[in-house]
Amino acid sequence: MVSAQTVADWGVSEPWGARAEKYVDDVEKTILQLVGQVLTQLQPVSLSYCHARCGFAMNRRLPSAAGFQLAPYPDGPVDHDVPVLKIESAEKKLLAVVFTYACHNTAIGGIMKINGDYAGYAQQNLERTHEGTIALFLAGCGGDQDPQPRRSIADAEQLGNSLASAVEAALVPEAVALPAKLESSLEMCPLAFAPLPPRSELEAQANSPDGFVSRHARRVLKQWPNAGDQPPDYDLPIQIVRLGDRLTMVVLGGEPVVDYSLRLKRELSSEKQWVWVTGYSNLVNCYVPNRRVLLEGGYEATGAVIYQSRPGPFHIDVEERIVQSVHRQVNKLRAAGQR
Repeated sequence: MVSAQTVADWGVSEPWGARAEKYVDDVEKTILQLVGQVLTQLQPVSLSYCHARCGFAMNRRLPSAAGFQLAPYPDGPVDHDVPVLKIESAEKKLLAVVFTYACHNTAIGGIMKINGDYAGYAQQNLERTHEGTIALFLAGCGGDQDPQPRRSIADAEQLGNSLASAVEAALVPEAVALPAKLESSLEMCPLAFAPLPPRSELEAQANSPDGFVSRHARRVLKQWPNAGDQPPDYDLPIQIVRLGDRLTMVVLGGEPVVDYSLRLKRELSSEKQWVWVTGYSNLVNCYVPNRRVLLEGGYEATGAVIYQSRPGPFHIDVEERIVQSVHRQVNKLRAAGQR
């Protein structure tokens, strides 16, 4: 989401677009340098899997007479699972933990400060408790999930401590060892967009007093000026990582709503096969609603497109395209592992 295009779509002056691009370049170079350093310091480790639960995420799609509102909805779907990957040295020293939670990392409210939010406080807590250990957070399918409460830095710290406690709880029972076996697969899943509105409707939006609406409509009219024009498919990266014989990580791009995690775990997991679903990976610049959310409408379905450099909402078949890609890759890797 950090790009010159996003800066332009938000109506920010052009020099900040160049600064955004330079920032991305600097971060990329730093990460590549760190990867190079790490490759010179390899050591044998053992991996194991465990999990616990944490309860502060709340669905934020509140049904009302006026449609689905962006507000806390305690009766909506959630995923409170906290999967944990435990990484130990040959001497059984805890070197790192990797953990996931399906919730926006946005508990500090409107405070304009760079901050790791609840996930950062959870990492700090774990690293303080386990000296020399690195704690890594992977965001889950939290596109329609908000932390509660979410008003201040104090809230973020409190929720971070709660998540760290869940990770600690997961580490108490004996974790299940994962054999030294790694397999992965990656597909770019083409997601179609719904047909664009009539040109007359876009021209009216281009004159809207709302800057986001007008900028978005002008950009769509410029890129697809003719009646019947249709944007190309959006390539969403979908990656599958198999650790050992029993743990499958489903790694989705974008900001998926929680239904993806719940459905994929329901369809692919069993007593002997665990499924760990993350979002916000490999490419992130839009919400990824499922069929239910698209039919309901609201922010994650249609409202957010004007803020995220997309031409419009996704087609109604978005969920099936994603799920089919996941099933195809998982079945391929599991079959290969049985040979």
